[in-house]
Amino acid sequence: MINNCPICDHNDFKFSDYLIAPKQEEWEYDCFKGNKLATCNNCEFTFASQVFEEGSLSKFYNTLYSGNELSVFKASENYEFAARSLSHVNFIKANLELKNYLNILEIGPNENGMIPSFSLYCKPNYFYYDQLEFPVINHYGGKRLGKYFSKNEASQINSNKKMDLIVLSHCLEHFEPQYINQDIEAMSLALKPNGCVSIEVPLQTLFHAPHTQSFRVKNMSMLFEKHGFKIIATQEINSPIGKFRGEVINKSSKPSRFIINQIKNIMSISMPRKIRLMFLKPFYERKLMPLYDGRPYMRVLAQKIHI
Repeated sequence: MINNCPICDHNDFKFSDYLIAPKQEEWEYDCFKGNKLATCNNCEFTFASQVFEEGSLSKFYNTLYSGNELSVFKASENYEFAARSLSHVNFIKANLELKNYLNILEIGPNENGMIPSFSLYCKPNYFYYDQLEFPVINHYGGKRLGKYFSKNEASQINSNKKMDLIVLSHCLEHFEPQYINQDIEAMSLALKPNGCVSIEVPLQTLFHAPHTQSFRVKNMSMLFEKHGFKIIATQEINSPIGKFRGEVINKSSKPSRFIINQIKNIMSISMPRKIRLMFLKPFYERKLMPLYDGRPYMRVLAQKIHI
């Protein structure tokens, strides 16, 4: 058992059961059986209360994704405008200058990653850690550094190749809670002085595997601040209307999203890719900057201030 909260070190918890995940009965290997959830009564951090056996989470994901066919790059696809990544990139862009040749590291991307959306605004030196090597990310110039990001991996990054920005999109909620402090230390170690970390995770009220932990803006901010970071910006949305930099922004309506998809499909057939991206960029920026699907989620952008 984890006896003290990994974020605030308190030991007063409320315990609950994991909900059954969709298709959980079909999993070949399940390392979540018998694990309960602990919610800290002080900082409200929720996490799997039992320590995972060494290598069990890696085995779970290797088994879950084994045999999956990876998508190859297709010129007809609009990877740049994937709602999840473009919305996150716009959050970053509102608070940081996206210049060419920034060293950007993505930890645990999906098979398209965030690099297509970043490429709308800059030409980054892009790196990633994942168990798989993704053809779409590689097409945009991404370079896979290894399977798993760790403190040991971070310590081996040369000082002249440290990162300007580390991004995690729906990844941190899959890390092992007992090592969360070492994970933040690893990010700090991989960053240049004044480098930043931008994280998006779901805000969960219905908690099921394979998520291992759930944050709120307050406790994630506490976590980064105790490791020498300054919180630059946050965003928390748990309804169709959310606050972003002091403004209330409404989610795009279903008819509007339908029109966007129709325009995108017509352009994909009739226009060369570069021209299509040029025409669609301002349209997507307006429609998808604040929200991407209405589900509750949060973002934190933190800057390293201690060397």
